[in-house]
Amino acid sequence: MLDKASRIARNKLFTLGRVRRYEQGATALKKGEAQRAAMFLLSGEIAPASCTSPLFLIELLENEAMTENVKTTLPTEILLVPREKFLELMRSNAEIACLVIDELLKHHRENFLLKQ
Repeated sequence: MLDKASRIARNKLFTLGRVRRYEQGATALKKGEAQRAAMFLLSGEIAPASCTSPLFLIELLENEAMTENVKTTLPTEILLVPREKFLELMRSNAEIACLVIDELLKHHRENFLLKQ
């Protein structure tokens, strides 16, 4: 999603969030915990791989608990934007809201194709 966002939208996300660095094998999200921030993968890799960006977008929007641990498979950098700040940004910024809708549609299409 970040690669599709304008410079202004990216700057806003970076202003609201913080970059966190994880060593290889670190747990980025724990099973059973609610996701408290929108997560944008900047570098590295996670497992299980997510097919949406920001990572685990549906869990974030629904405020659902994670169903499994998410670990880094390489040294990884993730931009974390607190959930409430991200939701407020979606309400006030049409570009971000449209990018989120695009990501949800992409996720839906990918899952639909997998089921066929």
